[in-house]
Amino acid sequence: MRERSIPRLNPDVVTLVEDWTIENCVCPILVGRFQDPKKPSGLPADWLSFSTPLELISVEAKAARSLTQWYRLGEPSPLAEDAVHIWSFPDGR
Repeated sequence: MRERSIPRLNPDVVTLVEDWTIENCVCPILVGRFQDPKKPSGLPADWLSFSTPLELISVEAKAARSLTQWYRLGEPSPLAEDAVHIWSFPDGR
């Protein structure tokens, strides 16, 4: 079996999401303050945005993958622990 791992996420390229959590909108999505290093958003600092549906999230690796891109996870919101638990598999993956 081929072992898979999360790639190294370059902070100069990969969007950082602060105050993140996972919301239930038919499928899990990442919600938080998105900071794309390639383009300033012009949005207020407290403005919340969201990702496309999530395929993978690793709190330990501070990374998430949506259908379209990788995200680096910054500090979670107070709601994140419960949200991650809801969407986690019983074996902790």
